[in-house]
Amino acid sequence: MQELYTDGIMQLGFGRGAVRIDWFSICPDKMDQSGQPIREKMLRLITTPQGLVESLQQMQGLLQKLVEAGVVQLPQKPHDDAAKAEGGGPATPPVSPNFS
Repeated sequence: MQELYTDGIMQLGFGRGAVRIDWFSICPDKMDQSGQPIREKMLRLITTPQGLVESLQQMQGLLQKLVEAGVVQLPQKPHDDAAKAEGGGPATPPVSPNFS
């Protein structure tokens, strides 16, 4: 079995019945204009839509175990409960003076 390391997903796409996932690696010897290491596409994984669904189910199960073990924390989402506690109602999105 071959093992590969990636730093993350660069791009996702769907076409001609197949899901395409491009993975990247950070390239420490190539820098962008701001001096940051660039992301270099290193692998394309192609699967069926059903394969994607099954993969996501497996990943969600692993993510839950990592959260329970304290290895990772999920980002906090603002909840309507917090808005209600502060102001008595749901939060109102900001309004731009540029749009009526």
